[in-house]
Formats: sequence, structure tokens, C-alpha cells
Amino acid sequence: MKWAIIVFVAMTIYLLVHIMSTRQVVDMETKLPLADVFVIFTFDGEVGTLETHQSCYRVDVEKTDTKGNFVLPAWRRSVNPFLSDARISTWFYKAGYHSLDNAPGRGEPYLLVPDTRPWKSDKPSGFVVPAIASRPKSTSSGRPINVNPTPIIGQPPSEPSVEGRDHEVQDLISVITQCGGVAARRSKDIERVFVAMYEEVRSRNPVDWGFISNLLYEIEKVEHRGEISDSGQELGGAASDHYDERSQQLQRRSANIGKGELWDLHKIRGDK
Repeated sequence: MKWAIIVFVAMTIYLLVHIMSTRQVVDMETKLPLADVFVIFTFDGEVGTLETHQSCYRVDVEKTDTKGNFVLPAWRRSVNPFLSDARISTWFYKAGYHSLDNAPGRGEPYLLVPDTRPWKSDKPSGFVVPAIASRPKSTSSGRPINVNPTPIIGQPPSEPSVEGRDHEVQDLISVITQCGGVAARRSKDIERVFVAMYEEVRSRNPVDWGFISNLLYEIEKVEHRGEISDSGQELGGAASDHYDERSQQLQRRSANIGKGELWDLHKIRGDK
């Protein structure tokens, strides 16, 4: 009887914690839940004894269910005794959506906004030619006469450029690849995020092949166990060689860009 009570209490506590940690992601415009959103958690804190430094020591990935729900991590997941001030940051990725930089209150959903921006923003095209003063004229006494500068009117300045979709995706890639050490860069969960990004970029018209090459490099590193030593040092290998070959094609503006095994996701992953 005693053990039954202990088990019952433990299960009750677990369910309460689970319920309190469950959050939801919704479309800000329709307020409908968003399924299959990648939720990326990064864990960082102060590491060290006498001299401390900020470190992102772990990265985890979950996906929202059909109701847009996911569970927040309940603990910091580190046994490092020299880690302090541990914090968890939450990031989101779903093709066609833009995440807001906000932290909703308890019980409120996270909001994603449909992203209608172009893949890359256009560079500002306007310019202004600076005003040039005419050469001072002189009087008969030789003293100069002050005159107002004569402006040369150029094209009015363009509106400030708005960041394109590529900026947000690249920021998230940087967050993932700079966090968690070797284990994260060998994670199949991380690879699934990169594959989803690959599919989004391939669907764009025109395709950003340079971005695709970078994603294939990250995917192939996972497939080849990261090409990273246990000390975190980058090692040469197939992923690096293939990236260099794609870069050469891009520099030459080769007709083979996007064609063949170098650009084939299934070949890179070794799919059968």
C-alpha cells in the first residue's frame, strides 16, 4: 500500500509538471494551432571557477503536435558542477513563417507570423549627390563675395531595406551550429531542421544555390558523424571536399549548379 501511494504521488507530480510545461504555437493572424513547428532549445550559462565565460552547452529539438503543443524543458540538463546561471532560450522554425521576438506570459501561446518577405531583400537603389558650392566670386577690391552653395539634385534616397527571409534562417543556423559542441553537430534532430530548411530554399524561385550548398554541408557533416574530433576540431572529409567542389561551380557560374550528386539531398544523406 505504501509503495502504491508513493507511485501515485510521483505520477501526479509528473503529470502536473508536464501540464504546466506544455505550451502552444499558433498562427498570429488566424489564431489556429501550428503543427510540425521545429522548436529549438538552447541551454547556456556561466562556466568556470575563477574565470567564467558564457557557454551554450546543449541544443535540443522538438516538434509541435497536431494541436501546436510542445513541452518546455523542466531542468537544465547538465551535470557540470562549474555551471551557473543556466538559462534556456526557445527558437522556432517553420517554412513560410516568421517568429516574433517575444516571450508570452504563462498560459499564452507563442505566435508565428506568415512570412511574405522575399528570400533576399533588394539593395537600396537611391543616392544623393552632395551639394557643391560654386567658386567664390570676387569684388573689384578683391574680396570674395559669399554665395549660397548650388546643390546638384540627385535621385532621392530609397526607403530603408527590409531584411529578407534568408536573414532569419541564417541566424537560426548560426545559433544551432555554435551551440552544444560535438554532440549537437552529430544530432539527427538537428539534421531534420536543416533538411526542412533545404526544402524551403529549393522551393524558392530563383533558388539561392549558395545557401543550398551551405545547408548540404551541414547535413553531410551529420551524416559523416560531424567530421569533428572529440576535442571539437574541424576535420577534413567528404563534406568539406563536396562543399569546395560546389563553391568552384558557383564561382565559375557552371551550368552544373544544382545538378548531379553534389546537389542531391538523397545522395548526400545516403538514402536508399
